[in-house]
Amino acid sequence: MTVEDESGPRVERSLPESGRMERVAPLIRRRIAPNGGPFTATGTCTYVVGQDRVAIIDPGPDDPGHIAALLDDLGPERVEAIVVTHTHRDHSPGARLLAARTGAPIVGCGPHRAACALPEADALFSGDHVMAWNTTIVAPPDGEMRAYMASLEKLRGRTETTYWPGHGGPVQEPARLVRCLIGHRRQREAAIRARLAAGDTRIPEVVAAIYQGLDPRLRGAAALSVFAHLEDLVGRGLVACDGPPRLDATYAPA
Repeated sequence: MTVEDESGPRVERSLPESGRMERVAPLIRRRIAPNGGPFTATGTCTYVVGQDRVAIIDPGPDDPGHIAALLDDLGPERVEAIVVTHTHRDHSPGARLLAARTGAPIVGCGPHRAACALPEADALFSGDHVMAWNTTIVAPPDGEMRAYMASLEKLRGRTETTYWPGHGGPVQEPARLVRCLIGHRRQREAAIRARLAAGDTRIPEVVAAIYQGLDPRLRGAAALSVFAHLEDLVGRGLVACDGPPRLDATYAPA
């Protein structure tokens, strides 16, 4: 899921359409599930890797129609592996449906593991970690800001030239975008600390101040994003809290 305002590093303005199989690279095809929305762009990207004997990455939500259409596209090709980048409900439930139809094993489905790479295509399948259409929401308790930032730092050392994300189109300059994402998070952290210094003490106050003009449907997600930053700041001793960090806690500069 994603949420950020226009100050975030949004670099992609056109989004791929759902409902059809498209070859996006010599070894990669993509069909987007029909679950578009404010958190999923035009839908979850399901990738087919290989030819004749293929792997499927992120079969998507619990949608028999999407799985049936995917298998119709493949025709006589054999599905030999089903890979899940992470266990969000818009990425992983379709794996069971696809496994039941094909007998293929499900692999790589531990909670929120790093996505898989394809050296032959100089590509990395980045799931919800890095996307071109918007930034990722880090929502406790499933997400932790410190771990997310550390995982972005790990990407600095990778050399792939294209990322294929879980939503939206490809990331064509991933090193540049990763740098922008890290910078944006640091700016967001600084903005939160500034609001606390100005007298804000509760998460809704901070959200109202730094997410001006945000789509009302995304306010809850924005609150979780601010919470993730505050949880990290409390852990680093930079912010004080009236107990363990939580959504309804009171915060102040340390």
